[in-house]
Amino acid sequence: MSRCTWLVAFCGCVAAPAAAQQRYVVSDSVIAAAAAAVVQNAEGCAAEWPGYWHAGKPFGLTRREDSSVFVYLPAPPAGFQPVREGGVPRALRGSWYVRRLPAAEFRATDFHFRIGKTPVPLVMPFSLILWHNVDALYYYAFRQYQEEKFAPLPGGIAVFAAAASPVTLSVPVDEFESLANAERQTLSAALAAPSPDSLHALLQRYLDMRRRRTAMAPDAQPYERYEERIQGMAGFAARRCAALATGAGPEWARALFSQILTTPVRALENRKVYRGRAYAVGAALGLLLDDLRVPGWRAAVEAGAALDDLLAAAVDGR
Repeated sequence: MSRCTWLVAFCGCVAAPAAAQQRYVVSDSVIAAAAAAVVQNAEGCAAEWPGYWHAGKPFGLTRREDSSVFVYLPAPPAGFQPVREGGVPRALRGSWYVRRLPAAEFRATDFHFRIGKTPVPLVMPFSLILWHNVDALYYYAFRQYQEEKFAPLPGGIAVFAAAASPVTLSVPVDEFESLANAERQTLSAALAAPSPDSLHALLQRYLDMRRRRTAMAPDAQPYERYEERIQGMAGFAARRCAALATGAGPEWARALFSQILTTPVRALENRKVYRGRAYAVGAALGLLLDDLRVPGWRAAVEAGAALDDLLAAAVDGR
């Protein structure tokens, strides 16, 4: 799935899809605004997932139209020039550089730009909306973090190895789809639970439905857990950090995840698990583990734990 396709699918509830899909010539000021928001939010993002972000973390943004690469770095890499400070936000001054790459060197699909031995997360802004560009940058930075820090899941599926395609399932499709969408609705309700007792009851209902559906197709479970742990956690961290960086706050991020979960999404595509549904499910499981105050769950996920196992342990051991 391309970066633009993912963003439209995952962020479509924020702005009209047509606006997200339309090609813009993104100006230097739009790019700098996204970078400045990220730099100013370093402390807030660092608290969302310890180890993922830090003050002074290098990153970059690219623009297809003129093959430009902007980087935030403490020292200029070879071939990069400081961006003139006249229109540069104060947060970027002294660390904001640009290089117009020859067309043969510029690849719009790159996620990382290597400065010496340092991989710098890159993103191509696709919108004039600040939140979209900040969210995309955080997302691909977290994917890089996962590549470096996340352990393989049990069974040996590496983070970015070619994950085995989900197996073709022989299941009662209507029942499988019905349970999968009921699970999403229940997770959405849990995100707005008015009391601890209500939260526990909703999560028990969710786990019961998930177990029934998983029993129909146990071979699909490793792939589903993989996508929730990788795509879901990248979305969790990115959306939470982006909400802070743009002044919206964490409750806004929660509301967006809840809205996504109430939109019906197919569970199967050609009788295989549809990966797109795992993004919001994984992110919601992360939010709920925070609600339950499960200690060390982020470290456990990095070490290879499945999100639904962590949730089940917290709910069943209440």
